[in-house]
Amino acid sequence: MARGPKRSDEEGAAKKEPLKSECTSARPERVSDELPARKPTNLDPLAAELLDALEQRSEAACIILGGGIAMKHYLDYRPTHDVDAWWRRGAMPDEKRAALELVRDSVRAIGDSHNLAIGERTWGSVVSIELAREGKTVCSFQIADRDVELDPPRESPWPPILLETLRDNVAAKMSALVVRGAPRDFTDVYMVAMRGLASIDDVWQLWQRKNPGADVELAKAAVLRHLEEIEMRRPLERMPEADRERLATFRGWVREELTRSPEREQSVDRERRRRGKSDRGEELER
Repeated sequence: MARGPKRSDEEGAAKKEPLKSECTSARPERVSDELPARKPTNLDPLAAELLDALEQRSEAACIILGGGIAMKHYLDYRPTHDVDAWWRRGAMPDEKRAALELVRDSVRAIGDSHNLAIGERTWGSVVSIELAREGKTVCSFQIADRDVELDPPRESPWPPILLETLRDNVAAKMSALVVRGAPRDFTDVYMVAMRGLASIDDVWQLWQRKNPGADVELAKAAVLRHLEEIEMRRPLERMPEADRERLATFRGWVREELTRSPEREQSVDRERRRRGKSDRGEELER
């Protein structure tokens, strides 16, 4: 039997949330001030088992939850099978070694109890400790150094493990959107905006704070390129008919709201005026 295209994260977001003309949010300095962090209710069972194993262990005090699992504390809308984390600023090498040994022992115990293979990879400052079934990773713990931290982390539901703030989480997600542009990056930013957790101005200001000196216009252009690549892989006409209108609206939001550029609009207007003058000149010559 022929199957239709696999539903993407961006389609899921387009189905779940209507488009809003604007998002009500305070300035970025207050994005996370009054938003409580709640323990996610639908954690991946293996991830939950790992966090429970690390709870109340002093070696885990230098671990800060980040990425998708941190976002679930503020916006619990999609599953994630990974425990992404950062090292606490100022953590000493021996503290990191002790924390990694604790994680390895915990992952090994979980793997043994579920008959899962255990693996470990490193690249750059990233350490990834993984559980796999039949060669496919089903859960991982990934931790790395953080270059820029906007706020001190807050307490997580698994003390002494820490949790990054919403500002840090959104800023990191925007950085991932600009550099990587995966469908889930688009979806996460879209959901943050649609739920009113941050405005479009907020998310770009947070990105600038995370990437000081970087050019916002170049970043918006990079996001548009990522969107175009997704559209080439998943053109609307190949999507399920019931999803096309919502997906078109979602992609339109990226173009017209998230990556809106006054400089680009002025350039387009100038080009239109130039073409208009050229056309009128040709008519007069006739």
